[in-house]
Amino acid sequence: QQKMKKNRNRSSTCLRAFAILVIGAGTGCALALNPNLPPGQNFDLSHWYLTLPVDRSGGTNGTAATISAPQLAAGYTNPPYFYTGTDGAMVFYCPATGATTSGSSNPRSELREQLNPPDNSVDWTANGVNVLTAQCKANGIASGGQMGIAQVHGNSPNMPLVILRYD
Repeated sequence: QQKMKKNRNRSSTCLRAFAILVIGAGTGCALALNPNLPPGQNFDLSHWYLTLPVDRSGGTNGTAATISAPQLAAGYTNPPYFYTGTDGAMVFYCPATGATTSGSSNPRSELREQLNPPDNSVDWTANGVNVLTAQCKANGIASGGQMGIAQVHGNSPNMPLVILRYD
C-alpha cells in the first residue's frame, strides 16, 4: 500500500500500490471513492497527464500514448492499463514490454504533474519544501526484477534527483 500527501495549496492525494500501482483509499486516507466512477472523477487530475505503455492504435511497439488532463477529467479509462478498481482506487498496469517515450527505453503507466496545464515546460524548482510520503507493496514484477515507483526530476530533464525503485 502506498499513501502520498503533498504539502501544497491544492488538496492532498492518497495513493496505494496493488498489482503494479493503485492509487486509492489507503490507510489514513479520508477520501470516499466510488468504484463506479472513472479515476478522473474520483481524483482531481486537472493538473496531471497520463502516459500509457501503448501507442495510439493500442499496440505496444510505437510511441507511448499520452492522455491530457481534460480527457482524464471527462472519464478516460483504458483497462487494463488505467481504470478504477473495485474499491474506487486508481489502478495502473504496465507490462515489461510496451510502447515507450522518446526519452526512455522503459515502458510506463504514469501520471505527470503539470504546474501550468497543458504546458509541460514549467517544472518545480529545487527551492521550497515539498513533501512526499509513501509506503508501497509490489504484487508482481517482470522477469527483470526491477520496477520504478516514483521519481523527481531536477533542473536537468533527463536526470532524476530522486528515484524510488523496487528490486
